[in-house]
Amino acid sequence: GLASLYFEDEFGFGPEGRGFVQFVIGSGWFVGVLIGGRLASRAALSGHYQRLVLLSAVSFLTVAVAGVALSVAPTAWIAIAITFVLALGNGVWQSPFFSAVAKIAPPALSGQAFGSSATAYALGSFLTIPIALVSDSTKRGAFLLVALFGLLAGLAAWSVTTVIDGDIANRSAGPEM
Repeated sequence: GLASLYFEDEFGFGPEGRGFVQFVIGSGWFVGVLIGGRLASRAALSGHYQRLVLLSAVSFLTVAVAGVALSVAPTAWIAIAITFVLALGNGVWQSPFFSAVAKIAPPALSGQAFGSSATAYALGSFLTIPIALVSDSTKRGAFLLVALFGLLAGLAAWSVTTVIDGDIANRSAGPEM
């Protein structure tokens, strides 16, 4: 993907180097999923549901900061470390997000809620189009777009922290289908 092309264009990585970058991305994502799962479990079990969306927001904002950092990374090794952090942020958000969806959605509508969430996530893939268009001329600029989209996702998730408790209360008070 974009990271492989970035390392090829900016730092002259060949196939082995780009493979290493993919390993770093996979490792960061894996560690992020582990961290996100652990933190989401703690938040849900303790009844701190605002933490679920806050964790998602912070992970999106981590992606945003890492995107900006990649756009100005001076050396390959610094860029590799930043790539790990970006992938980590991408991994963390998932467990808290889906835990929040599970808590908010009434049991009778949980399948629809998860389906809608997956559909919205899939529709987000259309954001790769402007990233790809920008990356044709500048990979560093493409990571600035990644940062912008991460910032917007982080702000959207952050805005939910103030209403999630009310949404959960409304779920509990509403009729079951």
